[in-house]
Amino acid sequence: MALELKMANAAVNAQADALARLLDNGWLYLFTRASPLTADAAATVGVLVSKHRFAFVSAPAAVNGVLSFAALSIGVGLVAPSAQPLWYRAIRANGSTPVMQGSVGVGRDFDCQINDAMVKEGAVVQILLMSHAVPK
Repeated sequence: MALELKMANAAVNAQADALARLLDNGWLYLFTRASPLTADAAATVGVLVSKHRFAFVSAPAAVNGVLSFAALSIGVGLVAPSAQPLWYRAIRANGSTPVMQGSVGVGRDFDCQINDAMVKEGAVVQILLMSHAVPK
């Protein structure tokens, strides 16, 4: 028989909420270039474009396994003259333990949506939308 695992809302909400607690008051770093193969790999590729802080409570309770992260702090472009962030790494509040990584860009096709595709040094970098869905 084929794999047919299906998760109830209670299960996917619990998984998503546990993920959110890992990111409470944590960090979101935006980088250039291709991302590492896994979120556990060292972030040695790319250049750090901006840093953002998750809220003290990073996300309210999940609904149907979907987390919608609360507003993150506004970052400032760190690279002169400009750079294009392509991926993010979300890190626990201790500043060193990775939790997850994903794509960055302008529009719906990205895991983390930002206000401008090219970030200039000193420019405001705003996270417009960041969410995560646990598969049901």
